[in-house]
Amino acid sequence: MLNLTELVGVFLTEARELLEQLERGVLALEKAPDSVSTEDINAMFRAAHTIKGSAGVVGLDAVVSFTHLVETAFEQIRSAQLHVSKPLSQLLLRCNDHVSALLDCAETAVEPPVALIEAGDALLAELKPWLQSSESTTVKEQAAPALALAKTDRRQWHLFMKLSASCFTDGLDPLALVRYLRQQAAVCDDFWYADQVQPLSQMAPAQAETCMLMLDLILHDIDEQVLYDALEFIRQDSLCALFNMPGSDSDKQTFLDSLQNPELTQRLQQRWQVAGLMARPDRPLQAGPLAACNRNEPRPEVKTVQRQADQRMMRLPAFKLDTLVNQLGELLIATATLHEHSRQFNNSDLTERVQQVQQLVDDIQGSALQLRMVQIGETFNRFQRVVHDIAADLGKDVHLVIEGAEAELDKSMVERISDPLMHLVRNALDHGLESAAERIKAGKSAHGSLLLRAYHDCGSIVIEIRDDGRGINREKVRQKALSQGLISANAELTLRQIDELIFEPGFSTADAVSNLSGRGVGMDVVRRNIEALRGTVDISSEPGYGTQFQLRLPLTLAIIDGFMVRVGQSRFVIPLDMVNECIELPAAMALDAAASYLNLRGEVLPFIYLNQLFGLNESNGDRRSIVVVRYGKQSAGLVVDQLLGEFQTVIKPLGKLFQFLQGISGSSILGSGDIALILDIPRLVQIHVQAAERQCTTTTI
Repeated sequence: MLNLTELVGVFLTEARELLEQLERGVLALEKAPDSVSTEDINAMFRAAHTIKGSAGVVGLDAVVSFTHLVETAFEQIRSAQLHVSKPLSQLLLRCNDHVSALLDCAETAVEPPVALIEAGDALLAELKPWLQSSESTTVKEQAAPALALAKTDRRQWHLFMKLSASCFTDGLDPLALVRYLRQQAAVCDDFWYADQVQPLSQMAPAQAETCMLMLDLILHDIDEQVLYDALEFIRQDSLCALFNMPGSDSDKQTFLDSLQNPELTQRLQQRWQVAGLMARPDRPLQAGPLAACNRNEPRPEVKTVQRQADQRMMRLPAFKLDTLVNQLGELLIATATLHEHSRQFNNSDLTERVQQVQQLVDDIQGSALQLRMVQIGETFNRFQRVVHDIAADLGKDVHLVIEGAEAELDKSMVERISDPLMHLVRNALDHGLESAAERIKAGKSAHGSLLLRAYHDCGSIVIEIRDDGRGINREKVRQKALSQGLISANAELTLRQIDELIFEPGFSTADAVSNLSGRGVGMDVVRRNIEALRGTVDISSEPGYGTQFQLRLPLTLAIIDGFMVRVGQSRFVIPLDMVNECIELPAAMALDAAASYLNLRGEVLPFIYLNQLFGLNESNGDRRSIVVVRYGKQSAGLVVDQLLGEFQTVIKPLGKLFQFLQGISGSSILGSGDIALILDIPRLVQIHVQAAERQCTTTTI
């Protein structure tokens, strides 16, 4: 007997995706039922149906028994017998949460606790009255032919399967499928046979794991859609066909001819005749595609349920991709070392071969990093439920708007920004947006708006969280900061500096402690977590009109294209997508250590002497350069001794000992074995641009 652990893992991943689809669908029905298309409603029913059917295949009986009634609810919603009101949508969302809890138990391979089962029974008890009232109305309104149609829809079938050769190695168990079908239908007969099994003495070791089974099942009293759902995992690569019974032999002959394999066609035909599944060998019919049709259309007598191989989706654990990228990073370092050594031999053939290897590694790098890129819309969509529940608790009417859901970034980045985004969304709902009565009094619409937006800019991804609420009460913020000793009574602060006070540890303007706010934990954590990702958080607010938080993050945390520079005897790497241009440092400024900004084509450009910043020895060279970098809307210059050109950088963390080091975000190993430090451009720009705003004098190039 095969271990079904791998199959259960595949089911859990798909089931969670289907639960998210159901959640979004229920929220959409509650918010604007007329805007939800018939296809979307059908998709919700199919999602519930697939969860129940697939759970039965992998033996999760608790999920099957609970989702049976939930599936009925979505079936009645689909047939317009049940209208989704707010109380019903809240109940369906709680049912969704319960299924998720059952999946959590399956993921840890533990039986659902008694308390969880009892909670599920209580939910079903709440759901039954909705369905009972709907069913009683349906019986009165509908005539007998509708019930007769439902009865004839559960007919007798002949199911043929030729299992894929990799069935066993993929972790799929045909016996588990048959056991599930026996639970769903009456299996009148089954015929197992192998496809050309060689003697053991002639079998290669690799063939011992090859599946060569074929199977015919005669099933009675089962719905066609249940059959399709049961075959979800098998039909990925296997050859499957479904025949009505009784049916004409010509239909089966049509299928056999379509196989385009005369030997298999002959063996199946003989086998079906011996088993009584095919009475006589008809004349071959012209082969053609056997496509499944809509269940409401006339059905052909034979249906193939095989998928195209080139449309397959492969699921991989995230740690395998992380391992691949880490190994790629080591390969890049080894290639750089090889390239460094090849330059010492002055051998053109060796240099050419090394460059070819370098090009291949570059191509592999692009492909590997692309595998880790995911759309941020998946993360944004999870906040639909968060906004819905928190707004209901606060008694507010809030519409969530999502823009730029197709923007991509590294999966590891997505996982690490979820908590900061959650803090900002909860903060906007609690502090930013007013109640309906307050909004109407202020001349606004009764419902508030919360925007989540993402877009790419200068090699970074920008995420904006914007509300149209009351904005920041700066006087209240100032008084709170004064009472907490964060500022002095005579401190003169700009509007930006006042807004920045909300990021101070322990700061909160809430009047009372609640489940959402008031404990002074949140906004400082947001900034700290974002800066740990080499990103920045900016805030802008207009009293009475709303507040916007802008997160700017790198697209990946693994491998970047860098621009290497030398300062004294040290080498530094600047992320290439932040480099605008390189200019020569004017001779007059090279002699003036106090100079800190210049006029670059009519714009003030603050610049930084890296040797002064990091306490390095001054260069003995006569010519120095300024690397102009840009981050967001701000620019700055970095004074360096030498420009060394582009360099592919594998980012290595510095460790906890250096976590508070300003201006450095990581390190990289060079081909020579030396260490180059990666500059934290966002932090450097933020510090020195703010300092330059207080300066008044400029010098022209």
